[in-house]
Amino acid sequence: MTIDAAANTAKATTLALSAEDVNAVYERVVAGGYKVLMTPEEAAKAENYPPEKEMILIEPGGHGLFMAQPPPAGP
Repeated sequence: MTIDAAANTAKATTLALSAEDVNAVYERVVAGGYKVLMTPEEAAKAENYPPEKEMILIEPGGHGLFMAQPPPAGP
């Protein structure tokens, strides 16, 4: 995996994680020094994205992270 933290970009597949509340995780990781490549709001506006909430981050050590909150279960 190649992460260009200086340019704030990920150049490879990143670690994918699931969260129950992406917005709450977003607030914590920003406070912890993570760089945000795509906020949950930006992901929601992007075309061809599935209906779950998502974000893409670079953690302080330079590792890329993809975080998703799956949509609620159906009826």
